Amino acid sequence: MKPKFLRLVETRLFPLDSDYLVDQAEDGRVLDRIELLPYAPNWWDLEEEIDLAWHLLMLVSGLLHPDEALRQLDELEDLISSLRKAITTFILKTRGYFSLQPLYSLCQALGSPLHYLPITLEMLRYETGNEWLDVTGEDGSLPFDHMSLCWREKDLDFLTHTFRAAQNIEYQARILIDWVKLDLDTHMWETLSLLERAYMAE
Repeated sequence: MKPKFLRLVETRLFPLDSDYLVDQAEDGRVLDRIELLPYAPNWWDLEEEIDLAWHLLMLVSGLLHPDEALRQLDELEDLISSLRKAITTFILKTRGYFSLQPLYSLCQALGSPLHYLPITLEMLRYETGNEWLDVTGEDGSLPFDHMSLCWREKDLDFLTHTFRAAQNIEYQARILIDWVKLDLDTHMWETLSLLERAYMAE
């Protein structure tokens, strides 16, 4: 398999470990299996790197154990006390996890950007149903690792289709995050209020 083809796949279709595959190809080895790279962010390792809007949504998403969520919340600066208290109350009330089904029902009638709140929380929880975004462990491994994906048309089509779907989910999440960042205090209050309503509707 030619290095140029591998680079084109990486740049135009989906992420893969092209350096490893190119080395294998140049050594004359047969490339049967498609070697992919972990794609989804390791949210639990990013508390020092993600911006505040992402961080606040992560804390109320149900991804973290309540004690860890409260620890991270306590360390955040530049957060008004009333919002900090409301987030603390929500984390304690839900004990760190809640069903997203009532939230989907509430958000169906909403326009962008809050319409994208459920899928954003699913992305943070690794529960999107998309193999690129749902990791199988803290090492960032992919659900693909348990599949036998080879260099055949149906597998290439599958990987391309699922990666485009992952990019669409990320695009929707970014719309929500950008909106929260426009007026963090006000928009996070609106988001939290919607989460409260969904939790009470369970």
